[in-house]
Amino acid sequence: MSTHGFCAGTLVHTEQGLVPIQEIKVGDLVLSSPEHGNGLIREYKRVINTLKAESEDVYELIIRKRIYPDDEENDIRRDVYEMIYLTGRHPVYVENSVFIEGWDNASHIDQINARSRSWQVVKDLRLYNQIIVSSPQQGDETGYEIVNIAPVQNVNREYGFTSASTVDDNKPFDTVVYLSDEHYRIIGGDIKDDHSVNIFIDYFIGPYRHTDFPSDYPLYKDFQENYEKIIANVGGDIADIPTLRRPVYNFEVEEYHTYFVGEQGLWVHQ
Repeated sequence: MSTHGFCAGTLVHTEQGLVPIQEIKVGDLVLSSPEHGNGLIREYKRVINTLKAESEDVYELIIRKRIYPDDEENDIRRDVYEMIYLTGRHPVYVENSVFIEGWDNASHIDQINARSRSWQVVKDLRLYNQIIVSSPQQGDETGYEIVNIAPVQNVNREYGFTSASTVDDNKPFDTVVYLSDEHYRIIGGDIKDDHSVNIFIDYFIGPYRHTDFPSDYPLYKDFQENYEKIIANVGGDIADIPTLRRPVYNFEVEEYHTYFVGEQGLWVHQ
């Protein structure tokens, strides 16, 4: 098995509930589905091996479900996001690939069909690919899609960020992420032209959502100080900041070779 996996703190769906991936042990029962199926059969299967790579490039994968109002009076649409931190070569199941603006439908239809209902590594995912989740926190399992895939840029060994301005208009916020050896903390941010950072709170779900810490909270201050140093080292060009490298974890599952991660339960291959 090649060196791909997830950062510490990534939640895995197990018989005992959600467990951080670095705590998964041989013999644990994890939620799984046959690798050559469509994700509908779900059973707990035994972990037969665990793996750790000490230093791999980290990517930010964002999945989104768009919640539409039930009636005309309640006309506010809500977007629910979840960020997952993993390597660029980790396989994710694509339920349905989609047409990309600017594509010639006639010449690309075969390619689009071939990408649907298949395993794709993170680097090869396309925006709006529809994916499978096992435990939606909002509504049913339909409508979850990929809205961003980008390398996390390095501030120091534990801090990284992905800037909305360097990725795509679909990413409505910058992300500052603190990756320790046990968990990660996500902060919604706004990295401004003067390289200062405003902190937003309401974009995130689950255990990664922050309470309203003051602007001088140590996590924010530490990121800010290191960010200012590294941006100076690259002459102010965010695009020149290298990708963050961190330890990543993976494991092998008997028979089905798949598992589910994140609060929503994104279906991934081992």
